[in-house]
Amino acid sequence: MTEDSSARVWIRRHGWWQPPQPFTEDSGWHLWPAGQALSRSPVSVMTAGFEYYVCDGGPSRRRALRRLVRVGSVSPRFVVSSVDDGFDQLGAFFRDQGRTLTVDDWYEDQYTRDKFRSPRNFHLLAWTFEVTRSVTVPLPSTLRFAPSGWLNPERDAVLPAEVR
Repeated sequence: MTEDSSARVWIRRHGWWQPPQPFTEDSGWHLWPAGQALSRSPVSVMTAGFEYYVCDGGPSRRRALRRLVRVGSVSPRFVVSSVDDGFDQLGAFFRDQGRTLTVDDWYEDQYTRDKFRSPRNFHLLAWTFEVTRSVTVPLPSTLRFAPSGWLNPERDAVLPAEVR
């Protein structure tokens, strides 16, 4: 049986963002160990025009989908061996897109620091996006994010008819 990809949605947990703080992001990145296949992440299908929902970083029983975003540009898949190498690769990609990656954005990011605690190579994919819609849709408490920070539930299980 072939699964219709339009019957599912991608959701990314933004653990550091909690309303009522403004959502000011316009880019993202994903790091994973080189040689590891990601089965619970959309990085293999992420291209310009790809859409996903942003979930806030509130407590698990109070999380909600807050934004629908559309990807603009996607970097090549880099292999990086250090936090400095990652900063250089991302900085170049974001500069080419007219965006800025600050030292704090990268070096102070908990996700980045956690990944580079062990010395190994990582794949790195970056992208830019724009918010296309603001929503407030509570995330069912039974749904759990993969360690990658992504979730891919059935559309009908998450989105009410007026949001689909």
